[in-house]
Amino acid sequence: MSEHATNADRGQRAEAGQRAERGQRAERGQRAEDAVGAPLLSVRDLRVALPGGAHAVRGVSFDLHAGETLGVVGESGCGKSLTMLSVMRLLPPGAEIAGGEVRLDGRTELAGAPETALRRIRGDRLAMIYQDPMTSLNPLMRIGEQIAEGLRAHGWSRRAARERAVEGLGEVGIPEPGRAARAYPHEFSGGMRQRAVIAAALVLDPDVLIADEPTTALDPTIQQQVVNLVRRLQRDRGMAVVWVTHDLGIVARVAERTLVMYAGGVVEGGPTRELFRQPHHPYTHGLLGALPRPTGDRERGPLAQVAGAPPQPGALPVGCLFHPRCPQAIDRCRHDPPELTDRGHAVRAACWVPPDQWAFREGAP
Repeated sequence: MSEHATNADRGQRAEAGQRAERGQRAERGQRAEDAVGAPLLSVRDLRVALPGGAHAVRGVSFDLHAGETLGVVGESGCGKSLTMLSVMRLLPPGAEIAGGEVRLDGRTELAGAPETALRRIRGDRLAMIYQDPMTSLNPLMRIGEQIAEGLRAHGWSRRAARERAVEGLGEVGIPEPGRAARAYPHEFSGGMRQRAVIAAALVLDPDVLIADEPTTALDPTIQQQVVNLVRRLQRDRGMAVVWVTHDLGIVARVAERTLVMYAGGVVEGGPTRELFRQPHHPYTHGLLGALPRPTGDRERGPLAQVAGAPPQPGALPVGCLFHPRCPQAIDRCRHDPPELTDRGHAVRAACWVPPDQWAFREGAP
């Protein structure tokens, strides 16, 4: 037997062993969660500081359970993506985790873990789909090489990694995956590039997938295809998914629970159905009011909007951070920052004014 064949067999055996180990680990994790209800991913009081000391993420906490989809919504600049990059420990230069905990399986602490440990976890346990597939892919490398690169970093042989990359492209619905693996990113349409990025994120069968606005800049038909693809892969593999988006329509379709972020912090969170039925924060109400809804009227009025823009991290107002834009603000809002409190039905919100006291006056969202 040739040395090449021997090495290939070794690589295939190693790959089969890694798959079996991941399957056993997933089963153990699922059994443990069923027994004690422990979250797969737990984030507590996460804070991220920018150069100069301003905090762009302020005390974010959430849990994610096996197989669950958590939606994270808010306007651009509210800290959604930076929060998830912190979980992955892939912050941009100058930004750093200033406090808090990120735990996987209740044991592995990620916020302070060394880079060598994180490299073993990324891709294998945690994976991320980024906003713009064109900037996520190297224009000078073939698609298959880019997917195989992540597998090689986790110990796969060159041949096994190449074969798995082709298999992964087929799993996300790319026709002629063998031929597609030899293509360059510019030869793919936007939707095909996003499918390739999804394939790269999922070839190692991660436990947690963070989808950071994966439908941005795609036309509505392709958006729906990407949403359906991620949901199918999640169902088939039992992954937990964090879906980051500014599109509440997507969240309504895919997420069991939703966090609403504003100015780097969570202002409301709970079961998605409850948040849509009765929002407890004026910001959530404003976001929902901006959703287009089908009606039988030929003449549709203008969509509601939340006036103004989120504050910059270095220029936060005193009191409730939303009060300069809030039509429900009272004097207390301008001085005292509200904490997240229980509102019933597993919903928590940070607002001094309960919904039954809101005044729906002119300009209210």
